[in-house]
Amino acid sequence: MESLLLNADKTRYSAKCHWVSVSQESAKHRKLLKDALVCPLFADNNIAHLGIFNAYYPYDVIRVNQSGTFILTTLAGVGEAMIDGNWVKMRKGEVATFPPYMMNAYRAIKGENWEFAWVRYEVPKKKKSIVNASTPTIVPYRSYALKMSIEGLVDELKNAPSSKVVISWTNLIHQQVKKIVAPQKVDKRLINMLKQVAKNLSHDWTLYELAQQANLSEEHLRRLCNQQFGRSPMQQITYLRISYAKSLILNTDESIQEISHKVGYKSQFSFSNTFKKWNGCRPTALRN
Repeated sequence: MESLLLNADKTRYSAKCHWVSVSQESAKHRKLLKDALVCPLFADNNIAHLGIFNAYYPYDVIRVNQSGTFILTTLAGVGEAMIDGNWVKMRKGEVATFPPYMMNAYRAIKGENWEFAWVRYEVPKKKKSIVNASTPTIVPYRSYALKMSIEGLVDELKNAPSSKVVISWTNLIHQQVKKIVAPQKVDKRLINMLKQVAKNLSHDWTLYELAQQANLSEEHLRRLCNQQFGRSPMQQITYLRISYAKSLILNTDESIQEISHKVGYKSQFSFSNTFKKWNGCRPTALRN
């Protein structure tokens, strides 16, 4: 499959794509929401819009630094989502959560009809996102439950809607999303290890050193990190480095070279390539 340029927002539709959407307010200028049903009551839960989408190749969406939170679950077929800089297949019974101010990218696969449901949240200033994770993740989920709730809301909105019933459907959808993104309790040994790493991100950490900090064997540490974070110990360290670097780029005047050294990269070129893989753009592009 052709590679996508991940340095700018884009949406590409196939003529075969079709969907139903519900939006907090009218948005005729947006193709996704042009014919959306309108539900002002979404404001109570900070829901911007939601719906059910049937996607066909070459449908794809890229948001380099999306301001809101996005939840997407596969109902049928197979699609792909960008997770930790890699395209990961999304199958029925899986949900992807995209936190705010991170790259959000997903796409249909050639030869596949990918049906998914989505919920998009606004994140008001000084309020936390409903998603507790700091990077996009994919976890198991009973996707039909969200589909049935969205279909129930759509049916009510189309047929002389009752405010009480609309509120009930909306609250049910919101509670289902909250259940999806409920934070997992992280093992204290991993917390202690990550605290030590965060204190010295410039250090060239090895798997052996990480295992010592966690008081675990290297193999046990690998299994535990994969179970709790969905990534290897070294990938988790990369995540910490890139997340901190992104914060410094956005909130300080330090040079890219200074930041790259501060988070453990001797080569600015290597840092720039890794940053682009995780965030969809190079550090200089994010600052500009």
